[in-house]
Amino acid sequence: MIFIGGVFVPVGALAPGLRLISYLTPLTYMVDALKEAMIGSSVALVIDLAVLAAWFAILEALAVVVLNKRTQL
Repeated sequence: MIFIGGVFVPVGALAPGLRLISYLTPLTYMVDALKEAMIGSSVALVIDLAVLAAWFAILEALAVVVLNKRTQL
């Protein structure tokens, strides 16, 4: 994830297939949010933070489901 998330190589420089995959990872939005925060607040920062919040909610819900299944065994 670190190589397609925009940390070392910009997402725009990736091949189209890898670019699609990179937009499905939360690291891409975190890197973009950090860049936007350094430049100044904008709409892109709010969008990146909203996507990160959605990722957090989805993964938190998944973790609760998995932990409930494991503790009931």
